[in-house]
Formats: sequence, C-alpha cells, structure tokens
Amino acid sequence: MDAAQLRSVADELYASPIDTFTASRNARAAEEKKRGAASLAEAIRALTKPTSAAWAMNALVRSSPAALEPVASLRDRIESITAAGDRDDLREATRDRHAVVARLVEDARSLAAESGVSLSVASSAELSDAVLAALADTDVEAALRTGRLVTLPRTGGMAASDIRALVAAPPDGLAQNRDDPDAEEGGADSDTGDEGGDTPHHRAPPGGNGHRSILTDGSARSSRGRRRGSESSTTEQRRLERDLAAAEGAEATARADRLTRETEREVLATRLEGIREDLARKRDAVRVAEEELADAEDRLDSVVADIRSRELEWKRTEAVVRRLRRTSARSTEGPES
Repeated sequence: MDAAQLRSVADELYASPIDTFTASRNARAAEEKKRGAASLAEAIRALTKPTSAAWAMNALVRSSPAALEPVASLRDRIESITAAGDRDDLREATRDRHAVVARLVEDARSLAAESGVSLSVASSAELSDAVLAALADTDVEAALRTGRLVTLPRTGGMAASDIRALVAAPPDGLAQNRDDPDAEEGGADSDTGDEGGDTPHHRAPPGGNGHRSILTDGSARSSRGRRRGSESSTTEQRRLERDLAAAEGAEATARADRLTRETEREVLATRLEGIREDLARKRDAVRVAEEELADAEDRLDSVVADIRSRELEWKRTEAVVRRLRRTSARSTEGPES
C-alpha cells in the first residue's frame, strides 16, 4: 500500500463535511477495492470518523494555514521569559496566551457553525485544551497542522505514540525525535584482535634482546591500557551527555507542564470571573426588573383607585341626571293638567 496515496485520500475525507464522512469513506474504499487496490481499500475503511471538536480544528487549519502561527510565536516567547525568570513578563504572556486560546476556539466554533455544526460546551473545552497542549509542545502543534485529526490532544504531556494516534495516516517523522533511546556503543572492543595476537604470557627469547622485549611488551600493555581508559572515559562522557540531555528534556517537559497548568489556572480564573460578572449583570437586571414591576404595580393600583373614584362620580352624576329628568318630567306634566 502507498502511504502517500492513503494520506492524499485522508486529506480529502477529513476536509469533507463531518456528516458525510462515513458515507464518503466507504464509497472511496469500495472504489479502490473495485480497481484492485485491496490493501488501500482496507486502510481507507479503517480511517476513523473525527470527533466534532477535531473536525472543527481540522477545518480551522485548512481554511487558514497560518492560524497556529500565534501559538508557535507565543510558545517561543514564553520559553524565553521562563528562562529569564521575569514574573511580570510571564503574567503578561499568560494573559496573551488566554487571548490566543480564546480567539482560536472562537474561530473554530464560527467555522463549525457556518457548516451547520453546533459545538457543545465540552467540545469547546476540548478545543481549548488542544491549543494549550500545542502551546506547550511542538509535536502536538505539528499534529494539529496536519488537518487530519481524529481526536484532540490533551494537556499534561503525551508520548510519541499518543501523538501519532491523534492523526489519521500520520506523516513520516511526526514526533520521531520524542522518544530517544540510548544508542549502544560499539567501539569499546575494537582492539580485541590486536590483544589476542600479543598476549603478556609470551616468554622472551634467550639473549640480549630479552630485556628490550619485556619493556616493549610492557609499553604495549600500557598503551592498550591508556586506549581502554580513554575509550572508557569517552563512553562515560557520552553517557553523561545523554543523561544531561535527558535531564534537560525532562526539565523542559516539567517547565512546559507547569506553564500549561498555570495557563489552565488562568483560563479557569478568567472563566470564573466572567461567570461572576455575568451573574452580577443578571442580578442587576433582576433588580431593575423587580423595581419596574413594583413601579408598574403602583401605577396599576393608582389607576384602579382612580377608576373606582371616577365610577363613584359617574354614579352620582347619573343619579343627579335621573332626578333632574324626573323633576323636568313632572314640571312638564303640571301645566297641562
């Protein structure tokens, strides 16, 4: 099976609307099988439908290839600030990070809405976590840039296999430098053959050359000892360098994890503050509504009282009119009689 061809097909499928993914995938697999590419057809059919949040992120990076540039720029900036230990700059960068995360999440939600996909609160939280993870990890950012995400990454650190599992038909080299097992050293025994041909048990031949042979043999042993010591020192130095690199990598991971946690805290704190402000606005709205209701009730009571007062006046006026009519009628009847 051609891996490049599979990635090409995957690019088409993961760029398609999410509600047609399964049908499009199965149809494409059937086409490949019909033309005799059974292994490719099987690989296509195995492609997993993306989650709604992953599909939204794919749509974002496909519609705007530079969408994640602020992530890379801010990550470099935070690493420099962390190395310098400037807490004021770090707080400012944390605020900027919140803005970057919020903007990318909103852009992804807008693109999804334009395609008729409504993202839940949980999906929005997944998008936020994915951007935070990319801010702390270049390999995660590379996975997001493929546009073939099946699911979104989590914060807190991921192994190379976990990152590759995020992507359908992952590209060659994705997270390849993440796992760095120690290489075996093979040069320590390179002089074994020489030692086997010149053992220290050779007896010196009789005659005047015996003393020189012993000195020569001792010098050879000393030279070999120095070589072995030098090789051992070099091997130890390489081991220490690998240990140092591993320790520095662990330190960088821990620092990135700390920054991620700090970002999560800032995001949650900002979200909480937003909820509090929204609650305060709603309480103010309720209080205003209650005041308007009380005012309306007062006006209603006033109108009702006015109506009742006027009804009494109307009744008195009607009684006067009736009395005057009777008086007028009697007056009219009197002269005629």
